[in-house]
Amino acid sequence: MVVLLTKVFVFLFCLNFVSPWPTIYDEEDFENPLVDDVPSYFKDPFQDLISEMGKTEENSSHILTSDNNEQTSNLSTTKITTTTTPEPTTTIPKSCPAPDVTYNGSLLSTVQATFKDIHDVEFEVRTGPFPGDNQRCKLTCVKGQWVGPLCRTKENAEYKALMKSCELNIHPPNIFITYKYHQLKLRDSTLFPDGSSVEFRCDENHFTGHDFALEGNSTLTCHDGSWDRRIPFCRRTASDRGEYSEDMPPQLSLHVASGHASVGPAGEVLVYPGSIFHIDCLFDRRKGNPQWTLSKPGKKYATGWVVDTVNRDWHYRISVYYVGDEDTNSFTCRTPRGKINSINVLVTDIECPEFDISDVELESRMDGRKIGAQVHFTCPRGFNLKGLNRLICQRNGVWSGETPHCQPVKCTALEILDAHLRVLSLNNSFQGEASFLCPFGYALVGPETIQCGPDGKWTGYVPKCKAISCPSPLPPLNGKVMDNGHYLVGNTVQYSCHEGYVLIGEPIIRCTETGLWSHAPPFCKRACRFPGDPKDGRITPVKFLYEVGDRILIQCNTGHINTGKQKLQCTPTGSWSDRLPTCLSYRN
Repeated sequence: MVVLLTKVFVFLFCLNFVSPWPTIYDEEDFENPLVDDVPSYFKDPFQDLISEMGKTEENSSHILTSDNNEQTSNLSTTKITTTTTPEPTTTIPKSCPAPDVTYNGSLLSTVQATFKDIHDVEFEVRTGPFPGDNQRCKLTCVKGQWVGPLCRTKENAEYKALMKSCELNIHPPNIFITYKYHQLKLRDSTLFPDGSSVEFRCDENHFTGHDFALEGNSTLTCHDGSWDRRIPFCRRTASDRGEYSEDMPPQLSLHVASGHASVGPAGEVLVYPGSIFHIDCLFDRRKGNPQWTLSKPGKKYATGWVVDTVNRDWHYRISVYYVGDEDTNSFTCRTPRGKINSINVLVTDIECPEFDISDVELESRMDGRKIGAQVHFTCPRGFNLKGLNRLICQRNGVWSGETPHCQPVKCTALEILDAHLRVLSLNNSFQGEASFLCPFGYALVGPETIQCGPDGKWTGYVPKCKAISCPSPLPPLNGKVMDNGHYLVGNTVQYSCHEGYVLIGEPIIRCTETGLWSHAPPFCKRACRFPGDPKDGRITPVKFLYEVGDRILIQCNTGHINTGKQKLQCTPTGSWSDRLPTCLSYRN
């Protein structure tokens, strides 16, 4: 009998394979350990597999349980997507029942798709906050029942039983949470995979122990859905000398006299060999002496009240000179009333590697390569920094990010919407220019040139071309204008006067590229025009026009005689006083 090994590949996210934290955060919750009330979601895939294969299909059990933790015959509702199109509704043959999942956008039940020929169902489980935390899992159909899930983190890794994730659904006050060297700010419920650790430290501007005392363990590890310890809590320290309270943990102040020290993600103080440091415990000397204790007894350290006049009655000190590996310890100050505060010191010589900077434009400023050291990156004017502008040397000796690089500033492409606008030159690099021009008859509205600024933005807007027009001409008094109603560059208008008036000025004017007419508008005036010389005669004086009252003399050539009036006068109507006479030859 041939066993069908058809696989359905699916993706599964947000499975609640977790053990929840308390939903309400209160200091009293930390007086007692958390109770592991995680439901049993999975059947152990390795538990008596032979026995499972021998069970009948009718008595088959399933992998997941319902939300009320009671065993059911169906898988709990889980969102699964696949590229396979489901068949029409049919009755499932006696095989492994279909999981109640979302399949290609539709909710499947035992009558919506057939799993007769499906041997494996593969899916992806999100077990942590980062994509690298996901696991590839599968369910295998064995004699009518699903066995699994078995999961692996890498493509070629061995399949193993999927352990439950742990959950954090609150962000405690005054606490930094670090996971895989990334500081988290929890706003929603967050999963962490089995075997992973989450580190906590109090939110302080100083070394650990100054403003807060961390109560509880600074590192929590997930073990199959359960955290190994309760969540820590940051309690305020007794820091006010004026109203000092013995009911609060004492304030601790760490001073590095020489060498280097920094704070790690779990609040530990990382000190380099050869350093000298002091830890002062704040306590009222009148109420007794506090006591310094070590988590690893053995080495003796100098303790006692400081000698300076300001702090001699308040600071009880422990001093560590020229530290070595043996000085890795937890230093705890205990008051006479039993209130404690601790600083964990880890001696390390780890340094981050040198930077191999090939970008000639990238400028860096580094304060060392020890843990906690920072390097700041900048780019010159005209370049944008691509990447983080600050990297920190982490506890594992690795910088907190990749080396950034400088990218030349490029301004955005210009959007030319005006069909008449011409781009004479274009350079969209920093300090590059774009220049514009409009064709004859159009005026540029906006800047003639714009520049690419250091922020990647142009210093001005793209101009437009506007057709140049001249003002509408007015008809002269006792005259009229003849035009077509358009007054753009090159258009002309013509003037004329009524009968009895003479046009003074240019009869035709043109609209120029300056938006002005080529000549001043003419006007109409009462006058008589030059009547023209009679045949075989002449008129004196000769003028283009004659004012009202002007006289002209008509003279005939030799051998000819004037048949009319010898003188004519320009009348107020703009006409001559009589018609123009003729000159006749004596011979006629």
